[in-house]
Amino acid sequence: MNGLLSVYFKGCRSVEEFQCLNRIEEGTYGVVYRAKDKKTDEIVALKRLKMEKEKEGFPITSLREINTILKAQHPNIVTVREIVVGSNMDKIYIVMNYVEHDLKSLMETMKQPFLPVIVLPEINVWVGLRRDPVKLPPSSPVLRDRLEQLERQRERERKLREQQQKEQREQVERERRAEERRKEREARREVNE
Repeated sequence: MNGLLSVYFKGCRSVEEFQCLNRIEEGTYGVVYRAKDKKTDEIVALKRLKMEKEKEGFPITSLREINTILKAQHPNIVTVREIVVGSNMDKIYIVMNYVEHDLKSLMETMKQPFLPVIVLPEINVWVGLRRDPVKLPPSSPVLRDRLEQLERQRERERKLREQQQKEQREQVERERRAEERRKEREARREVNE
C-alpha cells in the first residue's frame, strides 16, 4: 500500500517518505509529530488531520485551516510546505516547518510575563502579532486556536491568583489567631502574677 493514495492525489507525496521522530502535541484538529524528510534530511512538523468522524469526505474544518494558513503568509506564522497522504483516506497530513518551541509551552514555562522588548525567535509570534498583526478572519482556526490558548492561560493565571489570595488570607488569619492566643497567655500570666 506504499503511497497508494498518492496515485489518487496526484502531486501529493506519501507520508512514508518521512521518518516519524516523536509525537509533539494533540490539538483540536489533529496530532502533530516531529519528523524527518527522508529525501532532504530536514526536520519538519507533520500534522495528521483528525478524520475519524468524517463520513462525508474531507472535514471542512481541516480545509479551512489549510486555506487560512496558506493565505496567511507572514514571518510569524508557520509555513505549510505540502500535503502528504497515508495508506488510506483517514490519513492526511499537513507538512509544516518545524519550530522548536510553541507559544503554549513558552507561556507555561515562563516565570514572568512576556515583555515587548524580548525578540527571541521562539516568541516572535507573541511579540510580532502585537507589532505587526496578521489580518485573519475571526473564524480562522489559527486565530481561534491562539485565542483558546490565551484564554486557557488567563484561566490558569486567574486560578493561581485566587489560590495565592486564599493562602494569603489563611496565613493572615493564622497569624491573627496566634497573636490573639499570645495576648491571652500574656493576660493570664499578668493575672496570675
